[in-house]
Amino acid sequence: LSPEPRPNTKLGQVDPEMMSFDAERHLLIVSGAVTGTLGIYQVTGLPMCKPPKPPVALKLTDNLKLPASYAGDVVTGARTYEYDANVGEKNAIMDTFVFVVGETSLVQVIDTRYHYAAESAIVDVFNIGAPGTDVSTCVAGPERLLAVSTVGLGGKQDVGRVLLFTVDTDGKLTHKRTLLTADGRLPDQIKWTKDCRTLLA
Repeated sequence: LSPEPRPNTKLGQVDPEMMSFDAERHLLIVSGAVTGTLGIYQVTGLPMCKPPKPPVALKLTDNLKLPASYAGDVVTGARTYEYDANVGEKNAIMDTFVFVVGETSLVQVIDTRYHYAAESAIVDVFNIGAPGTDVSTCVAGPERLLAVSTVGLGGKQDVGRVLLFTVDTDGKLTHKRTLLTADGRLPDQIKWTKDCRTLLA
């Protein structure tokens, strides 16, 4: 089922693999692995300190079908869509950008600035060389950092990897270095400390 025109409420998300909440904009971001979708929901009626308030409600403002591959591994390349490709297993938020990883060995960057007009757009893609297991963002002063963990290049029993990127104001990624998880064979979750100086895997 095509997600166009967006938001197509018939597309559905039968497999909400991960949810993230953008507290500043009151957005719920839902990535689906099987459907390969990214749903953006505006949340209203959140409880405040002063009752009573209206019931909490979700309104789907945009949904994207995420490609399983790009020709040449560039965002402008021809896109291939697949069902059950485990495209959107994990996601993370930085400003208006959502970063999505899955088993397609890609990290995809979606700008949700115009989600309310159903005009969110994929602005960058990077081939991480192995299935992604998690993604985490960190902002400290001028530094805007992204970390992506993957299984090892030889599979789940191989040494795991964490790729570090900087993120520019347009959402473009610049790969800085790749770390190996010395003791862990499958880094399933990663998290930055608040100062962006330590990464737990």
